[in-house]
Amino acid sequence: MTPNTSKYLSEVINRLVEKKPYDKVSGHKNLKSYIGTKYEIIGLTVPMQRSIFKTGYTFSTLSVQDQLPLWDAIWKSTDLYEVLRINASTLLKKIGRS
Repeated sequence: MTPNTSKYLSEVINRLVEKKPYDKVSGHKNLKSYIGTKYEIIGLTVPMQRSIFKTGYTFSTLSVQDQLPLWDAIWKSTDLYEVLRINASTLLKKIGRS
């Protein structure tokens, strides 16, 4: 992971962690086991994750060609479930509107 990728990964994670998880009773004491993932989970709802993504990041103003390799490196470097949920089609839609 390059120093810039590390910086951007930290930015994405920090933005997700700043948001408090929605405290709803799901009946599942171990969400990680329920979802069936080895990744760490913050517990954000999908709408909360989308809202955070829509606000953008410092690198969101970069061109498509420059953003895609950054996101690829971020996805390959993370151990956080919510970061992996930021999918390519959502990213491409957002970039297409910019």
